Amino acid sequence: MLSSEIKGDLLVLFHKNPGLIDSLDGVARRIGRVGTAIQADVQDMVNVRILGTKQIGGREIIFLDRSGDKAAQETIINYLKNVKGKRE
Repeated sequence: MLSSEIKGDLLVLFHKNPGLIDSLDGVARRIGRVGTAIQADVQDMVNVRILGTKQIGGREIIFLDRSGDKAAQETIINYLKNVKGKRE
């Protein structure tokens, strides 16, 4: 999930602001980027359901998909437990 600095920035932004809903350009500005620079990373995170999108007033907005984010966190925790268990 952290295959890019942008994805890390997006995770931090949405975890610090879980109720945030904004456009691609708005989210990009919040992390000091432009929309075209984050578009692929946002789409990757939408594809794995960490972020969601929907149309509001003719604009696509981005938001934290809380259930998908929780599932991703649980998957990561289980993976780390398995890795730790194999080392012991």
